[in-house]
Amino acid sequence: MSEAWRIAAETALYNSAAWLLTYLIHSTVLLGVAALLTRNERLSPAWESLIWRSALVGGVISATGQMVLAELVTELQPLAAVTLTGGLGRTAVILAGVLSIAALIAMLRLRTAWSEHQKVIGARRPVGEWARRDLAVVRRSTRYPSAVALTESPTLPSPIAIGFGEICIPASGFEELSPAERRSVLAHELAHLAHRDQRWLILSQVIERALFFQPLNKLARRRLRECAEYLADDYAVGHMGNGVALAGALTRLAGRMPTALWPRSPAFAEPSLLLRRGRRILSGTPAGARPSAQIRLLIAGAVLAFALLIPGAQPPCNCRFLDRPQPESVPILAPAPEATVSE
Repeated sequence: MSEAWRIAAETALYNSAAWLLTYLIHSTVLLGVAALLTRNERLSPAWESLIWRSALVGGVISATGQMVLAELVTELQPLAAVTLTGGLGRTAVILAGVLSIAALIAMLRLRTAWSEHQKVIGARRPVGEWARRDLAVVRRSTRYPSAVALTESPTLPSPIAIGFGEICIPASGFEELSPAERRSVLAHELAHLAHRDQRWLILSQVIERALFFQPLNKLARRRLRECAEYLADDYAVGHMGNGVALAGALTRLAGRMPTALWPRSPAFAEPSLLLRRGRRILSGTPAGARPSAQIRLLIAGAVLAFALLIPGAQPPCNCRFLDRPQPESVPILAPAPEATVSE
């Protein structure tokens, strides 16, 4: 039994090392292509968001898909750039163990950051009648179908979308904005709920921390955050028709944002991003076209095909058994004929 457990543990370590190296190769190519395609910021935020989302999760999908295909469909095995045998394999296994421990520590730190985020939000309570009227106007203008809970917090510096159906506003300061500014900000936060941005924010943070050895993941998370904010701005301006009000509200909120808040809670926008958004709104930058469903399916298919075309790493013996000396087989001799005595 101990020998079987030892083989299973070693096989898991070699598989993990091969997956990590394959992911590093694939994600570098995908994220590098995404950075090249979006370097001039000529594409619309919707296109940039689609490209960065595909690149961020594409490395995870293609590395996993390549490992599965190598196990299940041997005739369709992708080319292996590196085979983890000998000293290289042992080094990769040790490195995979170290990275796994470091990733666990990084995830614990992310959990701490989320706890800090909850402290910043603080205790939430129902809002006044004026805020509920503003939200009702916004929901009618945007034709938002789902119910939305509107709360306020005394410790919150700026409005924020929480989960998949709640908007929380600051208990002080938000009422001082004009009705048009308040409704534009509420429409912006409503757009985050409509676009399900919270899911991508959490996913990008998990990938960035768990796979920290890929530095381009941090760039992908930042660009996805910017695209989400730009798309929410376009949503608010398009439905409320008052970009000046939204830009004015962003400028005033940027002045209220503590400089130490962003490192503690990545869910809040940087003050510099708030100012860039305000300038973009006032410049009248068009929202641009959004990718169709057919384009999204095409890109998803391209990412899946990526697993067959780009080389990766491969454990010894195709992830099933490690190279080890096998006991020599003992030939089975035929029984000798019985002796007969002739009379």
